[in-house]
Order: sequence, then C-alpha cells, then structure tokens
Amino acid sequence: MSTTTHENHVVFCLPGLWGTPGNLDCLARTIRTQCSPSSTIVVVSRVNAMAFSYHGADVCGTRLADEVKAFAAAHPHV
Repeated sequence: MSTTTHENHVVFCLPGLWGTPGNLDCLARTIRTQCSPSSTIVVVSRVNAMAFSYHGADVCGTRLADEVKAFAAAHPHV
C-alpha cells in the first residue's frame, strides 16, 4: 500500500522597524515562485507595520501571535 504525505507550510514575513508590508512584496513573490503553491502559503504580516514596530517585543509578539492564531483558525486544513 502506498501512502502519500502532503505537508502544508505557512511562511509569515514580518517587516522590520518602520517597515511596511510592501517592503516584503519581492520576498513574498520569490517564496511563492520557489515553493509549491499547493503546499505553501505566504502571509505578509501587517500587525506591526510602521510605528507599531516601536511598541516593544512583548506587545509586537502578542499581536503577531494573535495574527497567527487567527490565521490558523481561518485555515484549519493547514
């Protein structure tokens, strides 16, 4: 009996200090073209963009964790 394993991957791209999601367009496009679209989802995070990146690692980390949890809840197949 043959069993096929199908792995799903989610890549979260995060802008740095004062960064915007647009800064990551090229990176996100490259990941999407190099990885299988049927098994890889690229998410460009927006929760800590621009001035929000100055709120500290604890606050930014909590916002990012909330975004990841929301994504997981909306995409239970991943």
